[in-house]
Amino acid sequence: MLVAATLFASQQAMADVAVNSTNFPDGVFRQYVLDNIDVDGNKKLSNAEIASITEINLSGLGVTNLKGIEYFKNSLTKLHLSNNPSLSAFSLSGFTSLTYLDLEYCTSWGTTLDMSGFNLPSFEIYIYGSSITKYVQNGGCLFNGSTNGFGAIKTVELSNLTPKTRNDIFGTL
Repeated sequence: MLVAATLFASQQAMADVAVNSTNFPDGVFRQYVLDNIDVDGNKKLSNAEIASITEINLSGLGVTNLKGIEYFKNSLTKLHLSNNPSLSAFSLSGFTSLTYLDLEYCTSWGTTLDMSGFNLPSFEIYIYGSSITKYVQNGGCLFNGSTNGFGAIKTVELSNLTPKTRNDIFGTL
């Protein structure tokens, strides 16, 4: 019994994520995590604290690096990033619950928005004023959701899609 309790305690300790410059190098994002997600104030995120986060709003805060966002990929449904002109792109791979993404005026994001593998019937994406000019999706299904700014898309790469829903996204191209 003592072995099982020790094993459980060590697994629990390994699950905690330190809120530090290694895991969250962007100081603004790190402070947001400390102020809004680290509920018990111990500068560590427990599984419960991580799982409870469905929405992160970093709009206009001057965030440049989202390393650490991957800890929330299983619970996050809405991600507000607008008006962070120096924000670098990050991989959306594995964000299985995400239904809303706002990248408006993220002018350093890069030129490609890769939504490969997303299999959601409804999704909102906002990219007006961003640097994105290419949309890529390999796998999943095209969504029937809200968009803003897709008139700037010049290249579309679609492959291996599941025809589950009609696609309104590229009606303005």
